[in-house]
Amino acid sequence: FTVAVHSPTPMFARQRIRRHSISTTRLAAPAPSVSTAKIESAKGFDKTLAGAYKTIGSLYLRAGAGKGKPELVVMPNNTTVRNYGYYTLVDGTKWLYVQTTIKGVTYTGFCSSNTKYLAKQ
Repeated sequence: FTVAVHSPTPMFARQRIRRHSISTTRLAAPAPSVSTAKIESAKGFDKTLAGAYKTIGSLYLRAGAGKGKPELVVMPNNTTVRNYGYYTLVDGTKWLYVQTTIKGVTYTGFCSSNTKYLAKQ
C-alpha cells in the first residue's frame, strides 16, 4: 500500500512504505450437518402429549419414527423440544413429532417419548 506523507520538501512528498503481508484466519464454528432425508408425517394425534420436553442425555432427532430412520441431528443434554400432539407409534413406543432449535438452526423430526430420553416440562 502507499501512504502519503506531507513534507515541506517535494523529495519526501510521497514515500513508498514497505509492503506487509497480513494473514488472517477466521475460525468459524462448524455448521451443523444437515440431512437431506425426507421428513415423514406423524400418524396420530393426542393433545395430552402436546407441550415442552427436555432431553435427558444426548438424543437423536430423526427423519421418521424408529431407531432405523435417518438421523437429522444429535440434540445435546437438556435441549428443549416442542410437541404439538403429533406422534407415530412404533413397536409400542410413541415417537413424538417435535421441533427444536440448536445453534440457531430449527429442526423438525421425531424422537422417542421414552422417559429415559425425554422429560415433559
